[in-house]
Amino acid sequence: MPSDFSPKRMRVNAITPGGIDSDMAVANSWRYVPGATEDTSYTEAYAALGEFGPLKRFGTPEYLARTVAFLASEDGGWINGQVITISGGTGC
Repeated sequence: MPSDFSPKRMRVNAITPGGIDSDMAVANSWRYVPGATEDTSYTEAYAALGEFGPLKRFGTPEYLARTVAFLASEDGGWINGQVITISGGTGC
């Protein structure tokens, strides 16, 4: 895709987020906590999921927004055709 859009001076990148505190996380976080059930509170699941990553916390929408802002800025102007994982180190 980057080569398709480069003549139009457009860059193509993708962001793959890890666990982010969001509506989707509220609805589904219990599914990723061993031993949790639908009755597990989001607070309990949130704390347990935060422990999985090396940074010992859950991501926030602001982390994603800052990355998008950087990619859209002049500073990110040389980044093209990349998949950027924002996960706090989980899955590494």
